[in-house]
Amino acid sequence: MRGVAPYLLVAIIVGCGIWLFTYQRSKPQRGESIKHLKPLACTSCGKAYAKEEGDPPVRCHFCGKQTAWVAGKCAGCGKIVPVPTRIGFQGPAEPIKCPHCGKSKFLEVPPNEIERVDKP
Repeated sequence: MRGVAPYLLVAIIVGCGIWLFTYQRSKPQRGESIKHLKPLACTSCGKAYAKEEGDPPVRCHFCGKQTAWVAGKCAGCGKIVPVPTRIGFQGPAEPIKCPHCGKSKFLEVPPNEIERVDKP
């Protein structure tokens, strides 16, 4: 039993080293945005879709312009619209309004109401 302990200790140290190396390699570089599946809507072409992207605004899948923002479903009219978020030091400068009905309350877009464009 005494001869096994040093080998067990070395195996644990090597295992921890491999785990730490793998963990560090999987993290994004400093300043790099992390991609998540998001509902997006473009302020230029008006198309809404879901795609894995980083921080908005991002390049629109349909028109190619850098005008796709996170999408929200308007609580008033039910349309899916872009919700551009420009947040300063004290929060949003002004409430964002729906371009169709003028309400400023948005809900999360249900996954079955939006097309996913980067299906695996």
